[in-house]
Amino acid sequence: MRTVIRFALSLLLMFSSLAAVATNGLASDFDLLKQKLDGRWTFFEDKEKYETTFEPISHGAALLERNAGFTVVYYPDGGSMMMTLFTKDGYQVRLRGHGIDQKSSSIDFAFQDATNLPAGATYINGLTLTFKDKDHIVEKWKMVDASGSQSSFDFELTRK
Repeated sequence: MRTVIRFALSLLLMFSSLAAVATNGLASDFDLLKQKLDGRWTFFEDKEKYETTFEPISHGAALLERNAGFTVVYYPDGGSMMMTLFTKDGYQVRLRGHGIDQKSSSIDFAFQDATNLPAGATYINGLTLTFKDKDHIVEKWKMVDASGSQSSFDFELTRK
């Protein structure tokens, strides 16, 4: 009986350690994302200059991105990262990412779901953040229209 209890306790400790490692890995990616994005940035759209800001909120549990067109909240969710995009059109899209790819220095967020999305609307269905260097990031936004055709547009952000 003692052997069974010791074995069960060993398994419990092993799984607790693995969960801590997985959580720390995600926390490290999310902390790295906050570190890379925190601050004020500028970008151009149709030759017009805009500003966006990234700031940790909720005691560092989330990261808020704001600009004239939309608001995004990035946050960890179990073994992945989520982002919720609040658009000026009144719908919200949730995208899921699975950590920063160290080789490409990027993170891909894929469509999870949407709320308040009107039938037949064109909507955001993905985002890739590519970290060119500490002062330059490319946001590649992916879209899909009612016919299922996909397109994308890019913004290059420069740290202020």
